[in-house]
Amino acid sequence: MAVTYQINTAISPEQFVGLLGKCSLGARRPLDNYYVMKGMLDNADLLITAWAG
Repeated sequence: MAVTYQINTAISPEQFVGLLGKCSLGARRPLDNYYVMKGMLDNADLLITAWAG
């Protein structure tokens, strides 16, 4: 399966919460607060994503 890396490609807060909820980072983030999670994405200086498939 190929993995594609993207730099500064926007993801939704829902995608972000879904990913964090599947790993240990979610335990340290306010996953139930949409506006905080959206703010984390909106204020990120760099966003690197990896997409499988």
